[in-house]
Amino acid sequence: MEEDNKAFHQAKASISEQVEVIEALMRIYQLGKWKNEDGNAILHKLPTCLDLRVTINDLTNSVTKELSNSNVFGS
Repeated sequence: MEEDNKAFHQAKASISEQVEVIEALMRIYQLGKWKNEDGNAILHKLPTCLDLRVTINDLTNSVTKELSNSNVFGS
């Protein structure tokens, strides 16, 4: 029982760290969409904007898959 509790808290901490990274990247993406004095979005230069969106999507899918496949969090 204690081992299950320890595994749960370790898995929870790992997922929490991953979600924090995703949230930080989303904030960067949102800030990058603001317009500068020229009227252009700061990150609106491809491939930067697209790469960031793909990275956020990939990380989100990875966390979701990890959660769904985890025995620790249950199905």
